[in-house]
Amino acid sequence: MSDWAARLAGARAVAERELAAQLGSDTLCRIHTDGRVTGGAKYAEGRLVALADLQRRLRGTEAGDPVAVWASELRRWADDLVRLRGQERPALPWLAYRQGGVDALEEFAPMSAAPGAA
Repeated sequence: MSDWAARLAGARAVAERELAAQLGSDTLCRIHTDGRVTGGAKYAEGRLVALADLQRRLRGTEAGDPVAVWASELRRWADDLVRLRGQERPALPWLAYRQGGVDALEEFAPMSAAPGAA
């Protein structure tokens, strides 16, 4: 496993624990059905989904540039967050979800894409 893949697997494991902590003994389906969706749960879910999406895209990319794949995912999540923020009455849980994804991807920035990297 490459350093990149190992870092991503570690970040995803942290995101899974964060979501589990938000849910307690419930599931996302149950809290949605019960109307108990919280920004904290949606934020944690967004973090996990963004990292899982990145893992999936990296596995499916043959000889692709991992930094370019990461940048594309970050752009996709950030663009959707901007779109949601531009709505007259954005749904707060979905703002939290997209913000969680953007934050997770920004935190996972590859060293070559980090500010000040050579």
